[in-house]
Amino acid sequence: MIENQLTNLKFEFVTFESLENYDPNQNYLKLMREISTGVIESRDTKEQIYFIRELRRMRKYQTDLFEAVFGNILPYFLENLMKNSKIEICYNSLILVTEIFSFFKLGSINTWIEELLPITVKFSTSKFGIIQKQSLIALYNLANNMVFDSTVTVLHEIIYENEELESENALETLLLFIKSNEETYLLNILDWSYPCEILFEMLQNCDDKLFERANIILNSLKSKYNSEFSSFLSFCTEEQRNLFEKSMNAYHFTEKNNELEDLVKPLILGL
Repeated sequence: MIENQLTNLKFEFVTFESLENYDPNQNYLKLMREISTGVIESRDTKEQIYFIRELRRMRKYQTDLFEAVFGNILPYFLENLMKNSKIEICYNSLILVTEIFSFFKLGSINTWIEELLPITVKFSTSKFGIIQKQSLIALYNLANNMVFDSTVTVLHEIIYENEELESENALETLLLFIKSNEETYLLNILDWSYPCEILFEMLQNCDDKLFERANIILNSLKSKYNSEFSSFLSFCTEEQRNLFEKSMNAYHFTEKNNELEDLVKPLILGL
């Protein structure tokens, strides 16, 4: 995982604690239309930051309404705000993503993760330190809170398909995900069938780094599950299982500190 490169940019933003609740007479239908239209059409920096803040506010106090609005405007949020060439807008968008990854129980999150996670991993390699830091915090939140099939699926896809630095950061995120969540959740809630396919392809690939990363993932899962590792292997085909066991027996695995955790905890504590 790379170190911060440029740290001279600083932007003011409204903290989560400072987001104010709505007036009892708030017209929510009007607000939903205003936010949706603003995210889709606005090109003014101050207005765009205002609409991001209103999305954050709605998520905090009116989560059902937020789900309805954000689900409809997600493609525009990605193109117009998160991928915006103005770093301040991108940064504020990442704050919303960080908050989304902090806690969510709504059904839409699986689809959102598929869209939000790849770009967050990409931004974690940004040359702008402020973007890189906020992306790492978002990935830390995801690893600790987003126990969904899409989380493990998208992380495996990025590890296998993306460029070196993104692959490495996705790996650190996945390892923290495995470390941070309870075995019962990992075994009983998630479907590992597709990740097993990707791990199988990684082991068959001629790329040494992919081969190593697949073994690190498998050994981390084995270390986490202990005697229950056979339950994970039940998601595999016989061919996959045989290759996994053969490769793991031949690979020397050494547990190490998680780099994502080591980088983000000081940022959260303000050290």
